Amino acid sequence: MGTFVFLVVSFGLILIDKYRNKQLMSPLTVLIVPYMIIVAINNFYAVRFGFYPITNKVCSMLLFGFVMFFIGGSFLKIKPVIKNDSAVGKLKNYNVKAMGQFTVVIEIIIIIKFITALRLYSLAWFIADANEGYLMEGIAGHLMLTFYATLPIIFIYWLKNKKEYIYLLISLIGVGLMFMTFVKYHAICLIVLMYLLAAAEDRKYLKKGAVFIVIACVSTFVFSYFFTFLLREKSNEVQNSFYIYHLWKYIGGSVINDNLIFSQGLYTDVDIFYKLGGILFTFPNMFITALGFTPICHKTGLQMYAVSSVGEYSNVIDFIGYLFPSKGGVLDIILFAFVMLVFGFISRLIYCRFRKKDNRFTLTGWAYLLFFCFFSFFGVYGALTNTWEIMIDCAIIPAIFSGKIVLGGLSLGNARYSSNNT
Repeated sequence: MGTFVFLVVSFGLILIDKYRNKQLMSPLTVLIVPYMIIVAINNFYAVRFGFYPITNKVCSMLLFGFVMFFIGGSFLKIKPVIKNDSAVGKLKNYNVKAMGQFTVVIEIIIIIKFITALRLYSLAWFIADANEGYLMEGIAGHLMLTFYATLPIIFIYWLKNKKEYIYLLISLIGVGLMFMTFVKYHAICLIVLMYLLAAAEDRKYLKKGAVFIVIACVSTFVFSYFFTFLLREKSNEVQNSFYIYHLWKYIGGSVINDNLIFSQGLYTDVDIFYKLGGILFTFPNMFITALGFTPICHKTGLQMYAVSSVGEYSNVIDFIGYLFPSKGGVLDIILFAFVMLVFGFISRLIYCRFRKKDNRFTLTGWAYLLFFCFFSFFGVYGALTNTWEIMIDCAIIPAIFSGKIVLGGLSLGNARYSSNNT
């Protein structure tokens, strides 16, 4: 099956889903579109520069997963309950000022940690391999993950109150601190989540923000590498082509590695139940290992595999490729189909449920779509403890500032909202 057929069938699934639900935004669209872009760019363009093509077998595997995901989601119909601008009404139910103050306190804590390390060592110390992600370590790191639960709401508040620049500043500082972890996906995921929520709550940001989000994500990647090489005093030794090659390896390497499923095989020593356990037990395993016990269904990483003939390597695989039974039998493939069907049903169920809430932001649902659907091409985010912690934060923290959760008899949900510029 050629690349062209893959793109046509994928686009057809999106159109059918759009026709059934009278809207383009859905878990299916969020899942499929990134794969379409990657396969198209890789097989039509990147192969000219030495990257390996995504084979027909991989395209068939992905299409099979898409179809089962589509069937699973088709049991539920998305109702058009969100208006063109629902954010204004929802913001009235939050104490955004208190949320902003909470976020500023955490930003100050992170800045203090950064300055302390800077005085003890140097800026170049942060980009050493052994110290990568230093700001995300310890208690400060857990506090930093709360940015996912607050900054999207704070950013929407600024979009509706353009004159209150303090909220834009809070958002930019938070994203900047994520960037300073020098772990690229931290900042990129936060930026995309802020965009997804804004676009979902006000459709005018869907198209306006699309180009910006692409530029922001690519810029984050390029500046991260440029800043790293600048600190290592190697920026003059790096050609511009380096950033392009590394950028594509970073984006498309996981799907290119799917080729190995049909050649040498990946994760052939475990079945799909163990793979699912490696995802579902990720968060409990954080506490199990801390107590000195052996983790349950621990997911091991891949070694570095070549994704091009010009020296680019990647050690990640996408979510669908991870679940697919490498060199498995008919029964294994049937189980994979069933899991993808259930995955589609659960994703559609979550999406339908959080869309019904017209008085609160449902960040947990959007975080789920971000990590399990949108970034499924990038890796197995469900196997990261940060993913589960972020979703828990998104469920609890906004509820505290909306008054749905009361702490010590004190409610933080006495919001006073006024829109000065809509």
